[in-house]
Amino acid sequence: MPNIIKKIISALTKIGCLTFFTGSLLLADGFGPIPMSLKGAPVPNVPGLVGGSDPIIINKNKALILGKALFWDINVGSDGIACATCHFHAGADRRIKNQIAPAGKNSELPKEFELARDGTLRGPNAILKRNDFPFYQTDDPLSPTGSVIFNSDDVVSSSGTFGGDYRDVKSIATTNDQCNRSSDPVFHVGTKGTRKVEPRNTPTVINAVFNFRSFWDGRANNIFNGSSPWGDRDPDAGVWIRNGDGTVAKERLRLINSSLASLAISPPLDDSEMSCHGRTFADLGRKLLNRKPLEHQRVHWNDSVLGGLAHSTPNNLQKGLNTSYHQSIMEAFNPKYWD
Repeated sequence: MPNIIKKIISALTKIGCLTFFTGSLLLADGFGPIPMSLKGAPVPNVPGLVGGSDPIIINKNKALILGKALFWDINVGSDGIACATCHFHAGADRRIKNQIAPAGKNSELPKEFELARDGTLRGPNAILKRNDFPFYQTDDPLSPTGSVIFNSDDVVSSSGTFGGDYRDVKSIATTNDQCNRSSDPVFHVGTKGTRKVEPRNTPTVINAVFNFRSFWDGRANNIFNGSSPWGDRDPDAGVWIRNGDGTVAKERLRLINSSLASLAISPPLDDSEMSCHGRTFADLGRKLLNRKPLEHQRVHWNDSVLGGLAHSTPNNLQKGLNTSYHQSIMEAFNPKYWD
């Protein structure tokens, strides 16, 4: 075991002993209460979503099927990226290729990759190695006055789309959108574009239902307004509904405890994460509406949510579900939202 690891384990052991003998709070500076277990904690309620005289969701089970299908479907991305692409392993991202960005989000640092500690260049298409870490190192990691011997502003993050400007999409068969592709100024090898890399790593979705805000910076609001991440701060947000007389009108929506809904509005149109630049939700709707969910992906016959609609049978995995997105929407949602 390397000597530095032994020192870290020793320090953590001392902290653990201090915790044991001083009760449930760490008394050392910089530590707060020990987090409580979420085991048995009730899922936060979202009034108006399900139940009542005029709910948004009229069939919760159908809504679960629709949500899981959309989460895993590579058709939601412009070029094969699903939400689950970055969340498939314990809710987080463990990929090792195309996972380095030259600077963090909103950084004014130059967008240039730096040399790794061994002198090799980390850049597009690079593969993360154990000896790439740490990106900041001193000659004595356990001392606050150690001298810096290596410092890089590169960040480990999550790869996404190839980018390009959105042109069009077919409503059947093809996976990728039609986009004008060009070599990105940062993410390219020679004249070939590579997948872009986000300036922040993908956070886990495990227990994310308990998040009051979502995204690392909390910009996905606890209140879902129906069309943007910003909650009540967006004066133009809302959803279109059909009135009893057949007319349509835009209506304000205000669902509390819904930061995950606020979050879900962003990645499908983000031109680094999942989308070509300039794609709209209307474009994405035209792409998906008449398709079978997960049409390019095999679905296990015993999946706890999707298995009942899977074409698969034991020892014979098949692609897609025995439904369409438009049918799933009609079964899950109050008609005034889709009619």
